[in-house]
Amino acid sequence: MKVAAVIPVTLASAGADKELDDGASLALAKLAGKPLLGHVCDRLARVARFEALIVVTTAASTDDPIEAFCHGWGVACFRSPRGDELGRVLDAL
Repeated sequence: MKVAAVIPVTLASAGADKELDDGASLALAKLAGKPLLGHVCDRLARVARFEALIVVTTAASTDDPIEAFCHGWGVACFRSPRGDELGRVLDAL
């Protein structure tokens, strides 16, 4: 059985759409020089049991920065329409 870590994130979720003083969203805000999502991805990548790491987000243009982050970070990104968060996670698998 393949074991994957799935990280659901959207910039339009409660709290994540708020901006910090520098205009960055919370999900992509920098902490110690690295986006918070980068810290999460790095930590999960260290778990030997996970064979895949997938960031799951919406297809909305507001989440384009998440996809750009994933491409730059070398992490898989799955996108689908808003509304069915659990379905989006299941579809990513």
